[in-house]
Amino acid sequence: MLPAVSNSPEIQRFARSIADLVATITEIISGKMQASVQDAAPALPQATATYDSILAKRQLALHLHVPARTIGMWMGKGFQPQYEIGKVVRFRLSDIHRTWDANHKRHSYRSLP
Repeated sequence: MLPAVSNSPEIQRFARSIADLVATITEIISGKMQASVQDAAPALPQATATYDSILAKRQLALHLHVPARTIGMWMGKGFQPQYEIGKVVRFRLSDIHRTWDANHKRHSYRSLP
């Protein structure tokens, strides 16, 4: 019989970290598999559809040069469009850029005439 595991905050953080690591490794493997399929079949015509980058919270934080905690805060306030599949949260990069352009461009010095 397995011993009872306490539901402490440390164990919950550890479980979330493991889940994030698994998601990241899955994305890396998926990217490697796609690259190997493209290398193996160079005679196939190129697809005309373009696909958006799908990012995890940490990847989005790196892309936007902010801490992951900031992304979590923005998620709580509904500032960023996100997709939730169970406990997994992902962000479509084009949605993030579109939201930033719509909401933040007016505050940028670059948008001044």
